[in-house]
Amino acid sequence: MTLTLHIGVIDVPYVERESPAKMKARVSKNGRAPKKLKRHPAPEHKTTGDVATIIEDKYGLFTTFFEVKELEIASYLEEGLGGMLENILIGGPLIADPFAEGCSKIDESFRNFISSREAETSGIEGTPTQAAKRGVNHRLKHPYKKSNPRRPSFDDTGLMMASEKSWIDDA
Repeated sequence: MTLTLHIGVIDVPYVERESPAKMKARVSKNGRAPKKLKRHPAPEHKTTGDVATIIEDKYGLFTTFFEVKELEIASYLEEGLGGMLENILIGGPLIADPFAEGCSKIDESFRNFISSREAETSGIEGTPTQAAKRGVNHRLKHPYKKSNPRRPSFDDTGLMMASEKSWIDDA
């Protein structure tokens, strides 16, 4: 049996926020609520899976994370298996997923890898990204404002980082 570690994301759609300018435009001159607007479907909705694929293809973020943190990842998984064995030896119940705790620590390590800007110092070509240097941040009211503080690369809305998931299956 071969075990495979997967580091990826849960596929979650990015929802486009309505800009404050569009919201103001919808208020009628007399201050009453506007008539119901016709909603036109957006031409393309990206998901966290789409963004993760683009980032991996362009920068190799997930691959670099694994290469940099390989020993740390192995120790997380070893600890989980050791805990399961200890539990069995003392007569405790079997753990359904002996790798769950280790995978949870891998997820936390991945988020720290990005938020601490370690990803930018790990030899990934093209980092820090121009958007990160300019402070482009879609969590803010004005995402492109020049006075926005610099942010870590690969952390624009935080949705991809929040949806990151690692798991092990037998191939």
